[in-house]
Amino acid sequence: MLWSSTLYETARVDEVERSIYQMERNGFMLDVAYCDDKRRLAEADEAECMGRLEAWRHSFQHTVADFNWASSQQVIGLLHDHLDLPPSPVWKKGRVDIRAGERKLDETALDWLIHRVPPTVAPGLKELITLRRIRGSIKYLGKLPGFVAPDGYVHPVSGPASDSDDRAGTITWRLACKNPEVMQIPTDPRKDPYRVRRAFIAPPGHTLLVADEKALEVVVLAHLLVCLFDDHQLAGAVAPGAPDIHSVNARRVFGEFLDWTRHGRPVKGFPLEAFQSDDFPQLKQLRQDIKAVWYGLMYGKSAYGFATSLRDENDNPVGEEVAGRIVEALLAAIPGVARYQNYVAEYVVRHHGIPGLGGAWCDLSYLTKTGNEWAVKRAIRIGQNYPCQEGGARIIGAALADITADRVLWDAGLRVERQVHDELDCRVPTASDLSMVKDRVEAHMTRFPLKAPLQVSLGYGANWDEA
Repeated sequence: MLWSSTLYETARVDEVERSIYQMERNGFMLDVAYCDDKRRLAEADEAECMGRLEAWRHSFQHTVADFNWASSQQVIGLLHDHLDLPPSPVWKKGRVDIRAGERKLDETALDWLIHRVPPTVAPGLKELITLRRIRGSIKYLGKLPGFVAPDGYVHPVSGPASDSDDRAGTITWRLACKNPEVMQIPTDPRKDPYRVRRAFIAPPGHTLLVADEKALEVVVLAHLLVCLFDDHQLAGAVAPGAPDIHSVNARRVFGEFLDWTRHGRPVKGFPLEAFQSDDFPQLKQLRQDIKAVWYGLMYGKSAYGFATSLRDENDNPVGEEVAGRIVEALLAAIPGVARYQNYVAEYVVRHHGIPGLGGAWCDLSYLTKTGNEWAVKRAIRIGQNYPCQEGGARIIGAALADITADRVLWDAGLRVERQVHDELDCRVPTASDLSMVKDRVEAHMTRFPLKAPLQVSLGYGANWDEA
């Protein structure tokens, strides 16, 4: 009982929940006219896209009446039965069990197909991706205005990422803005050409402040490496003033270890700034690739899983052998990662679970005690990610509680509107001392005691997208 009470207080459960209630009461403002205008535009684009898809379908003598492009079964029948296209072995969550008859047609699977079909087929697959992106935007643009309350604000309901009713009841304690769902609104304009985030606006006389914990899970892992092994390499790589870690890793892995070339030059010869520059799209892609490998490794992903998601300079999958070399190079560049993974694997098997940063226990005995090799591997994958995920949730929760309780910020008019992943979105009167607000918000978000420094990226704007 003492342990439970101590954990409850250490995790600041009551403070965090009160802050969530306050955040819901604060609400956020939505530009309904913007949503309506963009929805009409998107619906017109949807109709045109549907027309092109129908013409493409009929060009292959597929004349099924009342064909529904939203029906996975009908689309599977068109692509795999009528056109006899090979089923994709991958989708966004990993491998597809083709031998068991499993078929997937998400964007990852369609992208795999596009590179393996005749030129007459590829345009239709690209149109299908476009149609789904349009419909994804329409879903938000049509749905969001219905949540505006009589006071002119949307008052969201926040809760755990799972379906549990306990607000802090998820396995990692991660929270999500669930009603309306805003967690998955894309930041990439390719996936949301109508920029739904621009509909989230500052009230008159206010500006929006977005405060994002930079590389939060990387920082938590760096803290764990120091605590477990006195390994400071990663902590130094995320210290203030250090160059962007993903750019560093991209240049080291693809340049120094693999000796690749991009833009007609050796990757290792480019300055780090080039990996985040629009002038060097191939380098930006390498940075995105190594970032995906990094976070994939944290979820227990292997070279087998990266074989099709990573692409070469001709946009073809690199294959398992090359993916394996990329993984090996990254682990060689930061050897503490492999040491941590081995430590967690042994710990989970021995103790049938693992603690998080705040002391909460992740019970994995239902997997480890089965004697099933697959179940044990799954437990290890969960165990490798849990401390970083749970730690991130503790840190952003503590920041939310501290900012909400700060009377100086409250009197200055700052109100927290949303927590989205590792980001807190706030509104603040433009007449306030914005420099003071920024300094206090940054101080609260970097206060959590870690052996690796927390850093925050802050931005202001008239809407969420701009901020």
